[in-house]
Amino acid sequence: MRCFYINVVNDNQEDIWIKYVLKHENELTLDNIVMSINQYLINNKATDVFFEYPNILFVKQNPVSYKCYNKNSKILEFTTKDKEYSLSQTFTSYKTLKDSIYSLL
Repeated sequence: MRCFYINVVNDNQEDIWIKYVLKHENELTLDNIVMSINQYLINNKATDVFFEYPNILFVKQNPVSYKCYNKNSKILEFTTKDKEYSLSQTFTSYKTLKDSIYSLL
């Protein structure tokens, strides 16, 4: 997989799409990325996950899409389906890509 799209709520409370691009094709899938994010939430925001905010984890909708149903989440959806996007970010490593996503959580 080389790119995917994230639907986020920006500072103006607008719903926008961001295209995330990995500079090199790799074996990662959207499942791998979202599982990493869900695990990050469990490890670092356990109180939120288990007590404060129901539905904070991302749920698979279909093979190309994951959604979060928590109204407080800044990230609404991940997909590999082509979308019209407002921003694009390119990453040279998976670590920098994850750090960028984690900063949105």
